[in-house]
Amino acid sequence: MPHDTILLGIGGGEKRLRKMLADKFTGTIHWLPAMVPFADDLPRADIVFIDPAMKCEDRAGVLAAIPNRCRGRRQPAKLLPLTAENMRRAVYLDFGRVIILSGPRDTWPLERALKAARLPAEGREQEMRIFFRKISEVYLIAEMLEATLPLPDSAIGGLIELMINAIEHGNLEIGYDLKHDLLRQGCYPDEVARRLELPVYQERHVELTVSLEADSIYLTVADDGPGFDRSVYTDKRMDNYRGPSGRGLLIAEQAGFREMRYKGSRVEVVSDFRPGADEIKRHSAQAPRS
Repeated sequence: MPHDTILLGIGGGEKRLRKMLADKFTGTIHWLPAMVPFADDLPRADIVFIDPAMKCEDRAGVLAAIPNRCRGRRQPAKLLPLTAENMRRAVYLDFGRVIILSGPRDTWPLERALKAARLPAEGREQEMRIFFRKISEVYLIAEMLEATLPLPDSAIGGLIELMINAIEHGNLEIGYDLKHDLLRQGCYPDEVARRLELPVYQERHVELTVSLEADSIYLTVADDGPGFDRSVYTDKRMDNYRGPSGRGLLIAEQAGFREMRYKGSRVEVVSDFRPGADEIKRHSAQAPRS
């Protein structure tokens, strides 16, 4: 990361949080107290980091102020904690580049998030990247996406299966036969919890990328695992299978995505629903407030 990169931290930032950022960030860091929507200006910045300890109303004001106060400059990437309000406003306001971190800050892949904030947007000005580790976070993310984006129920269901597969079979390397046995024995949740705490898996995250274009919603699920044999889970012999697991990818492939591509440990899908930008914003504006 270039040394002249500027990170603007908003919300004060307690000492431990500031040290976390300073250890991972090689550019210049400025901290400001919580701001309100009518703030005169925001300092120029490449990345804006919102302190998760900020009150919701303060954070909403900051997000509302960023697009207007950066007029004439490239929009900075925003690093935000995972909340329904943050995701909703990331879409409804100026989406830009948004990096969302879930779970306790001790588990954040902060260095990767900062690197992602500096990456080019690949021609898509609206892009959200969400880093997560746990299955409980999958359902929270899916619920928020359903309330934020005009995705059909089938796409949400397929995305849930892809995210869970990325955790189980990708990051935690729980194979088909092992998961089958663990479910039969009733100890599958315990094994997932155990593996999440093992040093070999602790640094692994799933990265969900949501990119918007005028007529499409692009979704990419990427894990940190070594990959697995997809044919085991999509072979025709699974069609009549009635076991407790093993049909996740089949469900995803039948979810009605317009496109679905496998690239190593990444799965890329394009929503079959093709809204325009105005329709996306209307949908977000109508989403229930938390």
